[in-house]
Amino acid sequence: MTEFLRQIARHYYTKGSMRKLCFVFPNKRALSFFKKYLSEEVAKAGRTTMAPECLTMSSLFYRLTKGHEADSIQQLLVLYDCYRKLNPEAEPLDDFIYWGSVMLSDFNDVDKYLADPEKLWKNVEEFKSMQDLSFLNEEQQKAINEFLGHFRQDGPIKQKFLQIWNILLPLYNSYNDTLLEKGISYEGQIYRTLAKELENESVVDILDRYFEPGTKFVFVGLNALNECEKTLLLKMKKAQIAEFCWDFSSAEIKAPENKSAFFMAENIKMFGQAFEIDPEGLQRPEINVLSVPSAIGQTKLLPKILEKLGPPHDIHTAIVLPDEGLLVNVLNSIPSEIKEINVTMGYPMSGSEWMGLLSLIGDLQGSLRENDSGISFYHRQVWAIFSNGVFRSAIAKEEAALTEKIKKDAKYYIPAKEFASGGLLEAIFRKAEDNAKYLKEIILKIAHTIRGRTDMSMELEFAMYSYKSLTRLQELNPPVENKTWWRLLLQLLSAEAVPFQGEPLKGMQIMGPLETRALDFESLIILSCNEGMYPRRSVA
Repeated sequence: MTEFLRQIARHYYTKGSMRKLCFVFPNKRALSFFKKYLSEEVAKAGRTTMAPECLTMSSLFYRLTKGHEADSIQQLLVLYDCYRKLNPEAEPLDDFIYWGSVMLSDFNDVDKYLADPEKLWKNVEEFKSMQDLSFLNEEQQKAINEFLGHFRQDGPIKQKFLQIWNILLPLYNSYNDTLLEKGISYEGQIYRTLAKELENESVVDILDRYFEPGTKFVFVGLNALNECEKTLLLKMKKAQIAEFCWDFSSAEIKAPENKSAFFMAENIKMFGQAFEIDPEGLQRPEINVLSVPSAIGQTKLLPKILEKLGPPHDIHTAIVLPDEGLLVNVLNSIPSEIKEINVTMGYPMSGSEWMGLLSLIGDLQGSLRENDSGISFYHRQVWAIFSNGVFRSAIAKEEAALTEKIKKDAKYYIPAKEFASGGLLEAIFRKAEDNAKYLKEIILKIAHTIRGRTDMSMELEFAMYSYKSLTRLQELNPPVENKTWWRLLLQLLSAEAVPFQGEPLKGMQIMGPLETRALDFESLIILSCNEGMYPRRSVA
């Protein structure tokens, strides 16, 4: 088997100079592997060439629009500000956060798929005037009439829904206008902006502003395209400045009954294939399915599976994790004789003991008791922090003895003065007048204690990421209640993942499903092949 990306590298390298070529990939992982295969082809032939430019699809859109994406919290705050101006009865930001995030996701999809906002968020009242439903069958007509019938009745919940529905269009417009004024954007807006520009300006003229004139583009290994991507690619195909290479060659994938290949078949029909992939054909894969009663049990089987596959366990072997929560268990299950491993996913902060400690500290601050005798803390929350692994690793010996004394005293509410130690205990168990400043002091104390310890290197990275997120939250200064501030912080941190140190193009690969796009492996181990997990089912 010749790897798909190696075939691409070989094909274009043998055609001559690659200086005026730009390759576009679905992700950075595919881009890195392509560069590796290209360097191997160059070394094999002994003929040097100017390296072509390589981009991901999203980075291409950002370059062509000079877009700057705002972070999720900033987007949410701008959205709420617009919402509050349109709705005089707007709820507090604390209650808006959850479904505000849903709105942002919807706006992103609306733009990427070029949906008409005016038609999509048409006033429900106007639908009542629709007379001709003859183009629908009886079941569809009944469904629409039942939906509209809900809004002919009274009720506070239905009126609230109508009120929000009827401002979605002006909210969408106001939100987009405000972002433009601030010079920031979200991904969907960037995609739609370029699609609109292509309606009035030649794609060649737009590309010539950001690339050397005469550059030819090669799109490699893409799959499901949104409408904005299709618009750009079709314009480039018509202008004869783009070629397309689709990883679509095996008999199983091409089979008409294989519904998962629907998008790929449409892409081939719409854009064509630059050259024949796998002309010698592909060997039928050997597939083994194992039934395991638990998620952790899957990871415990890895040593036996790897033993059966046999060495070498190198870059041609990959373990795919649809459930990122199994990463640590997988790493602990890899046999010690396998020395070289590349983890592409990054270690997620969510679910870590570090994140658990910050969450516990937030709970502690949210339920402290303050009266004439001073501040005290509920014993269960205190003991939960005492049991946290990061906390236990960071406290001094004298403080460890003090925690044992506090637990032995077994008070229901523990006065803050009993935590006086001048160290981490005292830093945590006090009232936070300024949440960000309070947490930063705690993080610095922990970081100072665990610095230099190899067993705490990951926690040190988490401390750095947390400190940066706190600084960002201080800059935004959202006008929210205490409990919502903590929720925003945890939301910011839950998206963080610490990258592992390693050589990306060496050793056995451990990665998520999306990172495998356009890549080929001789041995592939996919965990969690369960419904709802692979593919993952997303519910807004």
